Amino acid sequence: MKLPKLLLGSLVGQCLIAGLLVLTFIKGANNLEAQQSDVQRYQEIKAKIAIDIKQTVIDYLNTGDATILAKAEAQLEVLENSLRQINNDKTASIIYQVALLRLDLSQKYRAAGKLGNNAQAVLENAERELADNVKLLAEYGENAMDINPGVAMQYQMLAAEMAQSAHVLSLLRSQYLDGRNEKTQSSIAFQLSQLKTQVKQTQGLSPLGLMDTVNNSDDFFGTDENDIAQDQIVTITDNLNNLIKRYPKEIDYTQQQLAQTQVLKDELLTRTNQVALNVKSIEHSLFGVKSNAFVNTQYTLYILIAISVLMAFAHFISQHHLFHRPLNRFHTALRKQAENGGVLSIEQHSFKGDFRQLVTDYNRLVEQTKTKMSRLKLLYQTT
Repeated sequence: MKLPKLLLGSLVGQCLIAGLLVLTFIKGANNLEAQQSDVQRYQEIKAKIAIDIKQTVIDYLNTGDATILAKAEAQLEVLENSLRQINNDKTASIIYQVALLRLDLSQKYRAAGKLGNNAQAVLENAERELADNVKLLAEYGENAMDINPGVAMQYQMLAAEMAQSAHVLSLLRSQYLDGRNEKTQSSIAFQLSQLKTQVKQTQGLSPLGLMDTVNNSDDFFGTDENDIAQDQIVTITDNLNNLIKRYPKEIDYTQQQLAQTQVLKDELLTRTNQVALNVKSIEHSLFGVKSNAFVNTQYTLYILIAISVLMAFAHFISQHHLFHRPLNRFHTALRKQAENGGVLSIEQHSFKGDFRQLVTDYNRLVEQTKTKMSRLKLLYQTT
């Protein structure tokens, strides 16, 4: 019969819809959980790159400390591994950036930190040598006080003037390299000119006869045969002249080193900031994926609910067409017969399917009943 099949089909359809709803809920929950995990992992990465790594890089550039460099490399490695766990189309390019930055940090930018920490070392060494030779000049005058007190006192006075000029030169150098001011540069040139004049005045004084033995040979492995006696003042003034002459070149060299170091620093900070921006760009994509997963789950649920409603409506229409309407016609026919007090056949053409067969069986029963009644009536009449 069609009615049991309809009921069975309706039950199967409802079970199928229920199963699909359960699967949709499970899949949607898993997707949302996965996306939530990616978002949480991203928030951790964002904090690392935006705060920790950037600050560590700045600290290294300011100090040149190798331990801070190792810390930055370790942080970049952790960032790289964390990015690999995020399922997003943009992470591959960022991972490549981080890996390349980590490689360059250990090679290309290592020197930038060292130079940044000790960029003025060449000039500081020159100033130290200058101060040492000025001290030797003062000692030269002090040691020769018994030989020629007047000239010895002049040596000491010139040594004091040179010491003052050297101190001012050191202060101006630090100020100039920090600000690159033309006025400061002119002041440095003036102090060097003062030192030259003072050395020249020193050379104009009479030697005091404090001798040293020096090797006069150009051969690196000079022998004692080449040793000659030379007044200490000659060596002192030669050293002072060389240092004063070399100082402007060393300023230029230091400026070049500082400029190159600053370029590397700016480049490193730019790359670090770019990685941070790229990591931040994942945020919109991750939240978009999370939103899409939620929307897709919603749409799937809406579709399944709509299918369930349609199936219920179709089940109602089918029941009404196949069961309720034929049953009402059959009931109406029986009620009329009960009201008329007769047993008559029901017209079959208005019934279809299972109810047509039911009406046919009923009509056969009515005909059989009529036949039996006719026989009983005939029998009664003959008796």
